[in-house]
Amino acid sequence: MYVHVCSRGDVMSAKDRELKSEEAVKGGALLDWREELRVRLPRAALYLLVAIAFYILSVIVPGLVIGVKLPGVLEPFSRLDWLLWAFLLLIALAFGGNAVYNLLKALDPLLEAMARRMGGNVRPAKRVARDVAYMLLVVLVAEALTPIAESLGGPGQPLKIVIGVTTLVLLLILVYDVGKVTYRYIESKVELLIKRLEKIV
Repeated sequence: MYVHVCSRGDVMSAKDRELKSEEAVKGGALLDWREELRVRLPRAALYLLVAIAFYILSVIVPGLVIGVKLPGVLEPFSRLDWLLWAFLLLIALAFGGNAVYNLLKALDPLLEAMARRMGGNVRPAKRVARDVAYMLLVVLVAEALTPIAESLGGPGQPLKIVIGVTTLVLLLILVYDVGKVTYRYIESKVELLIKRLEKIV
């Protein structure tokens, strides 16, 4: 009867393999993130510039046609300045939304790497619950820091703006992650249902 006794070298080699595997996963995630940034950031910047341009136009152009009205149309749709303002603003919002979408997509590999690091392959319900808990934590921290910034007077105003912007960005990232996880979960269930229906038919 042959009994294999694991030597210290075997244990160390197993640990080394595990560490190398983790490093490979992290390295792959980092490469994915860099690739997403390389592709998505120029798109986001371009969409943002176009959004800003249309927003500026929505402020300037309607002023050129103030007083011009379309006959037989109800207010405010009869006002040409209002129609131009609404049209240009909608275009600006569309391009701005596209810029935000590309920025969030660029964060996808980073979010996946963070999720693996913080909890591995957690179930969708647990991941959503965790994101909601982080949202509450972000809001509570912002609420706690805002009075401190206000108490500083003049110098506290820039700090208050930084707190607000940081809170908004973090909440957007967490909301996006919740939406992505929920969508993937529902999509997988729908695909499973379709496969079962195909087998029945």
